[in-house]
Amino acid sequence: MVPGNEEEEEKEKEKEKEKEKEKEKEKEKEKEEEEEKEKEKEKEEEEEKEEEEGLAGSHPDRHSQEVPVPLALPLEFSIRVWG
Repeated sequence: MVPGNEEEEEKEKEKEKEKEKEKEKEKEKEKEEEEEKEKEKEKEEEEEKEEEEGLAGSHPDRHSQEVPVPLALPLEFSIRVWG
């Protein structure tokens, strides 16, 4: 066997290993992206369900977003008006 040939074969094997690693990384990235998309879809579905429940008026989070109306006037206001 020629020593130069063995070195070239080793280099080719290393290049192939690197390519395989890159492919694995790409697959992992794709899996992560798919997982993120699935999570987003689940969130959207949950939001839609909450909206539907909120329309019925049974969802407590919807009530907390409403602006609270003060039941009594502040003391300063009553003093100024009725002085």
